[in-house]
Amino acid sequence: MVQKSAHDLASAAPAEGGFETALDAHRRGALEAAVAGYRGVIAEVPSHVDAWGNLCIALQALGRAEESVDAGRRALALRPDMAELHVNLAAALKSAGQLGQAQAALEQVIELQPGSALAHINLGNVLLAAGAPDAALEAYEHAGLLAPGDIAAHSNQGLALKDLGRPEAALIRFRRALAINPGAAEVHFNLGNTLRETGALEDAVESLTRAVALDAAHNRARANLGVTLRDLGRIEEAVAVLDAAIARDADYADAHWNRALALLLAGDFERGWPAYEWRWRATAMAPRDFTQPLWNGAPPGWRTVLLHAEQGLGDCLQFIRYAPLVAAKGAKVVVECPPPLAGLLESCAGVSQVVPRGAKLPPFDLHAPLMSLPDLLATRADNIPADCPYLSAPESAGDALAGAFEQHAGKCKIGIVWAGNPAHENDRNRSCAAASFTALAECPNVALFSLQKDASPEALGALPQAADLAPLLDDFAATAYAVSRLDLIVTADTALAHLAGALGRPVWLVLPHAPEWRWQLGREDSPWYPTMRLFRQARPGDWDALFWRLTQDLATL
Repeated sequence: MVQKSAHDLASAAPAEGGFETALDAHRRGALEAAVAGYRGVIAEVPSHVDAWGNLCIALQALGRAEESVDAGRRALALRPDMAELHVNLAAALKSAGQLGQAQAALEQVIELQPGSALAHINLGNVLLAAGAPDAALEAYEHAGLLAPGDIAAHSNQGLALKDLGRPEAALIRFRRALAINPGAAEVHFNLGNTLRETGALEDAVESLTRAVALDAAHNRARANLGVTLRDLGRIEEAVAVLDAAIARDADYADAHWNRALALLLAGDFERGWPAYEWRWRATAMAPRDFTQPLWNGAPPGWRTVLLHAEQGLGDCLQFIRYAPLVAAKGAKVVVECPPPLAGLLESCAGVSQVVPRGAKLPPFDLHAPLMSLPDLLATRADNIPADCPYLSAPESAGDALAGAFEQHAGKCKIGIVWAGNPAHENDRNRSCAAASFTALAECPNVALFSLQKDASPEALGALPQAADLAPLLDDFAATAYAVSRLDLIVTADTALAHLAGALGRPVWLVLPHAPEWRWQLGREDSPWYPTMRLFRQARPGDWDALFWRLTQDLATL
């Protein structure tokens, strides 16, 4: 907070008028004026501790972290025994990303004032930012013991518990904080986010709506409200809320990005594809830096166009379908892709050369990210290129893989996958347990084959009826061979779903209640893959009912 402490610097008296003026500007939020005022005071009285301390605070608020750190150090050099100055410096160091030094500064505060709940809370904040939620939780709990009525101690315990994967415990802490102060918008925001994570979407909407009502400037709450409404399938409301967030901040990349996903989920490709380009600013993805220009969709005039993969393996498999369309415009098409896909993508029509990512690229004239192609080629709901198969499996494989199917001749051979990439932001919702597939094995005349990569012994132990093919699947070409020999694929939302669809094989896709945009809402088919059938959760997290329906349908085949 802005300080004005008593100190015995008699020589500071002539500067006090300037300090009061700077302090008033600081309190009014006129930070630049406050900085100028504090610097004026310091020019007159270099030993003015309060001016240095408040300059540290104002500079941090302006995002000038390095200058803030310098001012904080200058203040401490004058009064090393003043705990508040250590707190200010720690906040500046945290803003500058110097977490170790920030932690040391706060430990010094605690040594000076062991009973300071604020110091323990700030220490927890630094530890949480440093990726140590266990230690952060301990600091917050200590603060809660020192100051049971401190809302931050309880709310921040919730944040640490959420990071530790204990959302139900986090909800208790957030509600405890709100019992102390029901008007805390930030706590309603954190509660809403955690409710969304647990699948309590309607309750999340209520909490996030409350956060926005309490603090109209809380644009993160507004954007997360839009995302939650999207997850509930309330697309018009979601887009309206995200539009409101964008109206407040035209450069709010996350709001633009989530608006794009909502529009695409609703099949509004005309507005959705252009907005999808916000992914470069809203996510950790970075556009490729080539000297050659981006292709703008115009006839390339027989020049070479490099199409480069982005995001996941499934995205690459889905959008490689556009390579023949680019070739049909007169381009020589070179594709750069993740190495596991290289052998398989060579089978795509119109592709002249496939280069594994990391290998030297051949000369090219233009380039385009694969997932920009729907916009460049004006894809709409009625012209999705769905000429499947557009990839083909090799005709032969190793003897062990080929022989795996022979002993099950005459049975319905079903390949299964239950989990996707654990690093995916929505993996907690889209992946299911291996045991969910147990009922399939009980259907008569069925043989199950696990195509799950990196399956744990526990998961495989839950499905003793399934033959594990993963050790035989060295790359996607081998996996494609296996898929081509199976009668049906049943999978969670993983790259295997796209592979089976691209190969034109029958595939049943099991989806969470809030699906990715590409699967849209309400429908049981996919406009991207004619041989795909979609099974959706009726309620968040309810895989049991979904697999019961799926097994009933399987039994009728």
